[in-house]
Amino acid sequence: MLFFACRHHVYELVLKAVFEVKIKQVTTSPNIPLFKKPKDNWKTIDLAKIQLYRETVELFRTIHELENLLDFYLVELKNVMVRDDYRELIELSVVFLGGDAEQKFKIRLPGPMHQARWMARAIYSL
Repeated sequence: MLFFACRHHVYELVLKAVFEVKIKQVTTSPNIPLFKKPKDNWKTIDLAKIQLYRETVELFRTIHELENLLDFYLVELKNVMVRDDYRELIELSVVFLGGDAEQKFKIRLPGPMHQARWMARAIYSL
């Protein structure tokens, strides 16, 4: 029974492991320290000045699989999504892959992101 985890819950576990290994931040706080500073300083960030590195976008265009991924995301955005955080993730992925030439997607104020959400999702997937 324990092996029937949903894909997105498995991916959350992988992301959690990456954070634990690569971003070594020991904390007793319920919040993830890495995300606290941008959220606290959100009013001072000029969103109009955020841009991709041109070289990164050019590199992505040379990798066929990433073009396929971008096409997949653009199709998925036409579907109705139950949760806004899924839509936001896909929109940010489109922007990151250089597929938002019209700049219709906006970077949103970070929502709640705390340690408990990782655990809750792991528990509910069981």
